[in-house]
Amino acid sequence: MHSGDIERFDGDGYLHLDDRQKDVIKSGGEWISSIALENLISQYSQVRDVTVIGANDDKWGERPLALVAPRQASTLTDEDIKVHLRRFSSEETISPYAVPEKYRFVEALAKTSHSVRSPACAASW
Repeated sequence: MHSGDIERFDGDGYLHLDDRQKDVIKSGGEWISSIALENLISQYSQVRDVTVIGANDDKWGERPLALVAPRQASTLTDEDIKVHLRRFSSEETISPYAVPEKYRFVEALAKTSHSVRSPACAASW
């Protein structure tokens, strides 16, 4: 598979998606840790859950995109999170270029791994 996930088939033919192939985003030749961004964003009180992925960018190759599940009844905005992250940037915890420009707000993020039993399709992957 070319999904960026690390997967394996077990002895019974189940496909397990175990991890991401890379936890860094290469943006304009610089490496940005998606895990570091997730940890910092999750510290914001109005954030229930977050994941950061690398999104294609014509100028930089990739840029971080934060998928954020706000807490209930939250009025959370892109700018709230940017201000929060800029504080860490000013403290040199992250680089200024690591602060995502784009955010997508979602109701929830899937937290379970997915398994598919299909020995027939295993041969095609």
